[in-house]
Amino acid sequence: MTEANYFHVDVFATRSLTGNGLAVFLNTDEWSSSVMQSVTQEMRQFEPIFLSNISAIGATARVFTVDEELAFAGHPVLGAAAVLHRKLHAATLSRTWQLKLPSGQVEVTTTTSGNAYLAEPPVPI
Repeated sequence: MTEANYFHVDVFATRSLTGNGLAVFLNTDEWSSSVMQSVTQEMRQFEPIFLSNISAIGATARVFTVDEELAFAGHPVLGAAAVLHRKLHAATLSRTWQLKLPSGQVEVTTTTSGNAYLAEPPVPI
């Protein structure tokens, strides 16, 4: 298992340590499903998201509960996009990310707001 770093973020929050806590794991390219499941169980996290194949425009994403892998979950996708923005393009005001989940590809737009990031699906025209 390769070393990965992770971030604990607050989703749906107006300030730190409020909202839905979320663990976002980066660089999990070589992690198996069983490792991701075991990490989720060990941390007793609710729907952590594991990112692999990270690029300048997005990543492959997998979400687990303590019992199973989910095809999609909203707040982990939003939190993951915010972490990607912070790590890859912190100086950019706004970015659109493509996250590939088992359920399909999802786009999320992130915008910096002070020390925080606003993440939302793109608005249809």
